[in-house]
Amino acid sequence: ELPRILSIEHRKFRTPLGAAIATGVIGSGVILLYGSLSGNNEELFWSLFACSAVIFLLPYAAMVLAFARMRLADAKRPRPYRMPLPTALAIPVAVYCASVVLISAALLIYVPGDGVDWPVAIGVLVVIAAGEVTIRYSEMRLVAEIEANKRAHASEGPPAPKIIS
Repeated sequence: ELPRILSIEHRKFRTPLGAAIATGVIGSGVILLYGSLSGNNEELFWSLFACSAVIFLLPYAAMVLAFARMRLADAKRPRPYRMPLPTALAIPVAVYCASVVLISAALLIYVPGDGVDWPVAIGVLVVIAAGEVTIRYSEMRLVAEIEANKRAHASEGPPAPKIIS
């Protein structure tokens, strides 16, 4: 579902070559960008650390909130794993967990006394935007492929009747 370049594999080892190259190019670009924005090595380290930590934490907040939503919307559905708490207790625990994760992420972007760390904030926004653009592109490509398959099958006409002997 992602861009085809990410699915390129090494011929001999069958490893994800396209994804590795994309990671290297994007990572190098991020290092160069943050390197040009930072005044010294310490600022570079903490900017990269904070940006990657925020990007790492945000999906966990989303997963915990998705758990709460699923527990509220469809608590009876069998799932591979069930948190052994009643819904009345599981929801506040999930909200607390998501709050801690989001506050942690916010404190990596906004430093009390110093204000917003703009390189981190901009880096996080760029990464989120790039992810959303990639997802949208992939969805559009997938829909186009489905439509093309429908048109190809529609032009073939109805299937031939099966003869049972």
